[in-house]
Amino acid sequence: MNASNIFTSHANLADTQTDEISTEIKETLTLLKQFYDVPIVKFIDFREVYSEQLITCNDKESVENELLSYQKRCTQEKLYLFEDTFFDDVSNNTHKLIRFYAQYPIYSVTNKLIGVVLMADLAPKTLIGSQKDQFISFAQLLQTQLNKNSDSVSNQSTKPEKKIMVKSIFMYLV
Repeated sequence: MNASNIFTSHANLADTQTDEISTEIKETLTLLKQFYDVPIVKFIDFREVYSEQLITCNDKESVENELLSYQKRCTQEKLYLFEDTFFDDVSNNTHKLIRFYAQYPIYSVTNKLIGVVLMADLAPKTLIGSQKDQFISFAQLLQTQLNKNSDSVSNQSTKPEKKIMVKSIFMYLV
């Protein structure tokens, strides 16, 4: 085995891990979209590695611009929840297509902000009961998926959490 084969093997391993994490993120976003029955779910990775989105509406460009407007205004590291944006001055966009918006931060194993997960709807929506907590659980599941390939100590501490959250999410889906 020569040096180029070793380099290729490591590159393929990294690509495989990246593909696996991307697939898991897409699956989680699909579950989030189905669970809340919203046309817009998105994960924004500030590191620009794993950003994914699922948008099913007619005017995607206007929706993207409006989402960007919300993201620029929701800068604190907390849960943002606007059940009817018509009555909140969150977006300076004149289209006002998005009527429901929720956003939650995603952190690395070192507690550094690495992205946000968001969901939006073209109609107002009220989250009842444990739906807010479930949104946070979806965000934590994404966080676990993103952080699972960190060092082995971090990997051991996040695996049990992932099992609990997946079980929790599927209990509500069934």
